[in-house]
Amino acid sequence: MSRLIVFEPDLLFSSRIESAAAKVGFSAKVFDNLDEFLQEAKQSTPQVALVNLDVAVGKFAVLEGLARSSSCKVVGYYSHVNSSLAEEAQRTGINAVFPRGAFANKLEALLREFSSG
Repeated sequence: MSRLIVFEPDLLFSSRIESAAAKVGFSAKVFDNLDEFLQEAKQSTPQVALVNLDVAVGKFAVLEGLARSSSCKVVGYYSHVNSSLAEEAQRTGINAVFPRGAFANKLEALLREFSSG
């Protein structure tokens, strides 16, 4: 089973992510604390990491090492009112960045894509 870690403090949205992950065959572990999320990323080498960029503001430099890892694809999402986060996240090397609505709509397709290659 493919491994997925998620940094998402919103319980309802994280449940939606977990449900989509299960449908696609991912084992998901959700964190509401960025430091714990990053520690898990270092210890377990997940295949995919999903990050709520709105609550990771100011911590993008810490995400850079994870994002530049060849073994983990990092996907960030943000509230449409924080579109400046997209540019900052892409400069950091995050593999894909989406507004939250688009991310939610494409979530299963994205996970399928990452699970196949």
